[in-house]
Amino acid sequence: LLGAVGFLANVTFASFFRGIGKPATILKISITANALNIILDYLLIFTLGMGISGAAIATAVSQVVGAVLYLSVFAGAKIDKIPAVLRVPTISATELRKLLRIGIPYSLKIFSEVFVFFLFTVMVGRLGDAQLAATTIMIQLLTFTNMTALGLGQAGEVMVGQHIGARKYAGAVKSGLLSMELNAIFTISFSVVLLLIPKVICSLFNQDPMVINYFSLIVYFGVIDICFDGLLMVA
Repeated sequence: LLGAVGFLANVTFASFFRGIGKPATILKISITANALNIILDYLLIFTLGMGISGAAIATAVSQVVGAVLYLSVFAGAKIDKIPAVLRVPTISATELRKLLRIGIPYSLKIFSEVFVFFLFTVMVGRLGDAQLAATTIMIQLLTFTNMTALGLGQAGEVMVGQHIGARKYAGAVKSGLLSMELNAIFTISFSVVLLLIPKVICSLFNQDPMVINYFSLIVYFGVIDICFDGLLMVA
């Protein structure tokens, strides 16, 4: 529960800083929190022998530390837009309805994606260890491409929003198209590499011949997901 609170706080603060054009703040705090997580993982899992419990504690602590760092920057005087935000006493019903109208469908979208991946992993796990290992590797690669596409999408989202707020609609269109073009270049390039050397890429994670064989069979489906999901992240 402590980690969940920290995670939600991190997401909220990151959205705020991204919206006002301060991505460097997000990067610095993310690197700090993840570095702390790695150190605590090693200490709690291996040094103290706490196993999975240690990993959970390390993640929860790093999330809370990240939230505290965000709060310290947010409450400081380094960002000129913060005082105006802090003077707002309440959220109007109209603004709340707008927020929910956008937030609820997006939340349901994320929930459905995670839930489907969960069910898919459970189903594959019943087929055998090699199939599960190959699928897990593919999911890790999908996560890598999705996070990259998400970053490009969020950058484009901020730029489009700022242009629209300034009534520079041509700039909004240009920023949106540029974000989509960069994402298309990345996803297509990664997909081509994945199709050309699937066994080499799989062997970086697992050298079991059966796992590599199954990975080579599902790589085509993974490439389809990479291309369409990447476009969805930006669009």
